[in-house]
Amino acid sequence: MKLQDALRKVIRRYGMSIIEDKRVMAFLADYKAFDEFPAVKPVMKAIAEGGYGRELCRLAADESDAEYLRYAAGLKNTLAADKNFWKEFADYAVDSISLALGLVSSAAEPLDHGFDPENHGNTGKEDTRKAQNSPSGTGSSSQEDGNESPDDVVFQKVRELIAEYAPGLRPEDIKPDDSLKELCHKGRSASVVIGLGYDEPSLLLLDLGKKLGITFPSLWAQIAGNARIATVRDAVEYIKSHQPRQPGSGCTDS
Repeated sequence: MKLQDALRKVIRRYGMSIIEDKRVMAFLADYKAFDEFPAVKPVMKAIAEGGYGRELCRLAADESDAEYLRYAAGLKNTLAADKNFWKEFADYAVDSISLALGLVSSAAEPLDHGFDPENHGNTGKEDTRKAQNSPSGTGSSSQEDGNESPDDVVFQKVRELIAEYAPGLRPEDIKPDDSLKELCHKGRSASVVIGLGYDEPSLLLLDLGKKLGITFPSLWAQIAGNARIATVRDAVEYIKSHQPRQPGSGCTDS
């Protein structure tokens, strides 16, 4: 059952205030509301347990639609920026609640049917990382300054292979903190992998591993070990730690 449909049933049975109750998660699970998009479950849990559901209910009952929608838009950004959930999951969760409450007419479904809700490439440390990678402290990379380190060689190789895997991407446009999932979506349609049992980033890592002689952990192993390989930087760091470094080279050629 769609999340918004399950929410409607739960609200009809228990009242609007159920959205702010932690028990809502069990009720939604009974309707299999998370079967299609399992990554939305932690987002809904954060809404219920973080007091956001209470505020949504209050605004829906006591304030104008415009006030509710203003708060809902801000909540989406909060869930994405502060909680590090992928924006598409944050949007879908909040819009499903709004749709069930009759405040919006639709809820755009996520493209990703996977289990990981978090954007590990957006941790709030991007500026710090850029500064660490800049020998001059100006945010420019060592490659741009003509000063290549072994780490730069690994990065260059990885982004070349990513560009080969996802036609439409140029190596020079791929940055260390780019999300692998977003690069895949930019590079080619996610419909390529429908029915194969993998999400797009997993297939990308599988392809990278074959060309570099490395076995990346499966998606389940990454989640279980709390070591999600979600960004280009994550992939480069994994390669560096699992492949013997050759003098003057960070990785082998395919």
